[in-house]
Amino acid sequence: KVKRKQSYKFNFDKNKITKFINSLPFELTKSQYKAIELVCDNFIDGHASTRLIQGDVGCGKTIVSAISAYATYMSGFQTSFLAPTELLVDQHYNYFKSLFSATDIEISYLKNSMPVQVKNDTLKRLKNGSVDIIIGTHSLLNPSVSFKQLGLCIIDEQHKFGINQRSSFINNRDSSDKFPHLIYMSATPIPRSLALVLYQGLDYTTIKDMPKGRKNVTT
Repeated sequence: KVKRKQSYKFNFDKNKITKFINSLPFELTKSQYKAIELVCDNFIDGHASTRLIQGDVGCGKTIVSAISAYATYMSGFQTSFLAPTELLVDQHYNYFKSLFSATDIEISYLKNSMPVQVKNDTLKRLKNGSVDIIIGTHSLLNPSVSFKQLGLCIIDEQHKFGINQRSSFINNRDSSDKFPHLIYMSATPIPRSLALVLYQGLDYTTIKDMPKGRKNVTT
């Protein structure tokens, strides 16, 4: 059903993406490069895509989503990034701000603890298109949140959201009949996610190798 829907036609310079990757203070792994390539191919296709990116904690899923958002920005569209907690929203917001500090990308956040005036101003800027990337908690699921042209939706720790929540996140968010691309990210895909991969045509990408110098995760 999703793949029959038309998405916006993305148009971005792959050389600029390569230049951005080369400017990073670390080197991407082969799996990360492959994931970025697959996502970019989906963007150019013009049909809506849904992709589950799975990999252990610390494998670098977030930088893949950030580069996907960069391609979306270069194409003139907005990105919405959903995270399950305010702490994660703060972490992603600060990370994206530092990552794109040398660009003109406008990044904002949305969470329940924001002052009402700041929240209303953010919603207004989202609707008129002056915010390129919005990172938020369940606040992003509110029907009052609308965009000018939403090209990409990213859901971090997707197993923590219900099916109806994920549907409301991507449906009818701007005035067009276009359907945004969707990226799920998870270190632990639950059986329902894997069933979607097997039977519902959800594209599946695994990041298998860890970045150099990454410390072991202690739990």
